Amino acid sequence: IARYLIDGGLDYSFGKNGIVLTRMGANSQARSVIIQSDGKIIAVGTTNTKETNKNIAIARYTKNGVLDTSFGVNGINSVSIGALDDHTYSAALQRDGRIVIAAHTNNGSNFDVALLRYTENGLLDKLFGTNGIVVTDINSKNDELHDISIQDDGKILAVGASQDENDFYNILVLRYSSNGVLDSTFGDKGVVKTVFTIRTSGSVDRDDKAVAVAIQPDGKIVVAGHDYKDFIVFRYTSKGVLDKTFS
Repeated sequence: IARYLIDGGLDYSFGKNGIVLTRMGANSQARSVIIQSDGKIIAVGTTNTKETNKNIAIARYTKNGVLDTSFGVNGINSVSIGALDDHTYSAALQRDGRIVIAAHTNNGSNFDVALLRYTENGLLDKLFGTNGIVVTDINSKNDELHDISIQDDGKILAVGASQDENDFYNILVLRYSSNGVLDSTFGDKGVVKTVFTIRTSGSVDRDDKAVAVAIQPDGKIVVAGHDYKDFIVFRYTSKGVLDKTFS
């Protein structure tokens, strides 16, 4: 983690010369960062176990870059969803201070999407899903989550990509209740899949993936991503229907 001054110079009051390095396993990668209202810093990503599998990793630091020993185990918590690789790219804070992470996990045949929720103390929240984890298999193909956002009413939006029967990725948008149950009022029982690129027999790899989501003040949902050569932006209504008044 690095902290910069307003003018772009490293803040030497943070960590060592503005930088904090934390070794969690054989190979650790931070992918997202959140600043709490009290100034504490939450970082999420992955870490390798001794067996080389990737696990979900989360750490919390004081505002000066010191690991917060009141969080997890000496500031760190590493969680394995399954027996194989787990990946995460995004996290969000609920209003009550609980932390939700969007992830995907290898079930041995393909990847399923997953949400994890932690208490303010960095432990998996047993009130969420099964022991703090919700795993969703979209269609028995590879599914991915890349970003997450929490609505004002506490519902959880997560976006990524889902493979179809021809192994092409399409835009994926999911909405869950604040407790991790798919929201049946959104899309098709909580799931929206959007086909953007038209593919024909013999098409080259033209996958579409969503990598970011934001919520407008009126509740409409803006999703950004890419196809095989361009960046693309979608807008959905609060019910998960493409908004035809957009573009």
